[in-house]
Amino acid sequence: MKRPVCFLTYLLFVLLPASGQDFNLYSDPETENSELYSSGNPYQKDVLLFYSMLEETHPHFADSRRAKALEREKMKSFRWAEDCTSASGLGTYIQSRLAILEDGHTTVAPSYRTDQIYPINLYFLNDSEVYVKGIAAEYSEFLGKRLKSMNGMKIKDVLDGFRGKMSSDNENRFIRDVGNMMQFFQNWEDLPYMAADSSLNLVFTDMTSLKIYPCDIRGTEIVWAYDMAGKGITAPKKALFYYEIPEDKQLCYLQFNAFTDRNTELQRVAASMPAGQEIPANVMARLDMLPRFNVFLEEMFRDISANGVKTLVVDLRNNKGGNSILGDILLSWLKPAAQTADYRSYTRLSPLWGMQYPSLMSQYRKAAQDRGETIDGDTLYNGKYLTSLSGAPETPDTLFRLNCTTDTFNGDVIFIQGRDTYSSAGMLLTKARDNGIGLIIGEESSFRPDTYGDLLTWMLPNTGIRGYVSSKYFQRPAGDREHGNALVPDVLITPSWDDFMSGKDPAWEWIENNKDK
Repeated sequence: MKRPVCFLTYLLFVLLPASGQDFNLYSDPETENSELYSSGNPYQKDVLLFYSMLEETHPHFADSRRAKALEREKMKSFRWAEDCTSASGLGTYIQSRLAILEDGHTTVAPSYRTDQIYPINLYFLNDSEVYVKGIAAEYSEFLGKRLKSMNGMKIKDVLDGFRGKMSSDNENRFIRDVGNMMQFFQNWEDLPYMAADSSLNLVFTDMTSLKIYPCDIRGTEIVWAYDMAGKGITAPKKALFYYEIPEDKQLCYLQFNAFTDRNTELQRVAASMPAGQEIPANVMARLDMLPRFNVFLEEMFRDISANGVKTLVVDLRNNKGGNSILGDILLSWLKPAAQTADYRSYTRLSPLWGMQYPSLMSQYRKAAQDRGETIDGDTLYNGKYLTSLSGAPETPDTLFRLNCTTDTFNGDVIFIQGRDTYSSAGMLLTKARDNGIGLIIGEESSFRPDTYGDLLTWMLPNTGIRGYVSSKYFQRPAGDREHGNALVPDVLITPSWDDFMSGKDPAWEWIENNKDK
């Protein structure tokens, strides 16, 4: 089935920074007052500031040995930037340095020209099996075809050229995202196999071929392959969270699409406000329009009890994360919170963190000073310690209400994990696994069970390059007992291209065939 959509809208949604995103202008007086900084060109100056920001902000470099290694890399990069001639070139270089971290959150913010986009979207099942998911309507006969080579190169070789162009937690995440990155000409122009006329020469397994060029695709009609789970109960809903109890199935289906609700947004906005300043009334009015997850769950579990539901299905395939407290609230309905082992979090309270959360940083500093302590940027602060500094209870009832009763759901729980499940959604699944809650089915994860997060924004002053950096490290409940950069489901269900094209949902089919066994 083919569906026309606006291609540009899709690209902006999945790849470009959020509209209105504020970026913190980074400054480091010690670096900016150094002789090395004064001697450099604008690109060299921003190289020095970039490494300063990364070293003092990212949890990985709280380790002094890693910080020293980064210092050596900084000097190599400073010499490289002597011959740099553009901000875009420096941005590409910086991104290649960030890719090594294997932290999908820490990245350069994309800044792509909308008049240089290839009118095609590729869907990678793995590092060698790739299909045309979307394409300009004039080339619709190629929709769904399997690709063999690009510009005379094997698919695996092309992939290697893109590894430094994006930040990924693991190989699964890279495979999931790389098709989107290939749409932009800027990601191709420095590769040795880029054609002189900027074309992509595509050869398919049926030996047909197509040559396409970057263009301004605003208003271009794109046809798409039918999306998996595009019909039936698991069809993606335009809602943060949604549940349905089908008749005569003794099953509740919960589609959990984002770790966002009225209270998480209120907390985020309040933390970003200057000290002593209240949230404007018009902002509060918009916040009050959002649903509250704890109220939603109370209603859902009342319905579950009233309808004799025996199986709860939690579908996280479209959930890219948000505030992890919502995962804790859900799990408190599945196992008493007091009996549930939690993630341990460690935060660097860097100058950049203070720029993004001025009110909270002021509160932390004052509370520490009252105890005769100081806050520094080199320490990884345990989450429980920071909670004690804030003076708030670990679970503030004013915003987030866990299920504090022993009346938890005693039926079967099935979580569905997909290639888009990420960040806080991945933490929920990892916490469920480590606490023996439910069964996980679906694809191998594109997130790391031990992960980074709590993003800060940054912008370099001389070139305007912008990006995001993690300020917090999350260690899974199992700690050192479990290793690996992906969460493998209990039942591995990898949708095929035929499933995708036909709209079949093999995960849901498995549930229907096995929930009563």
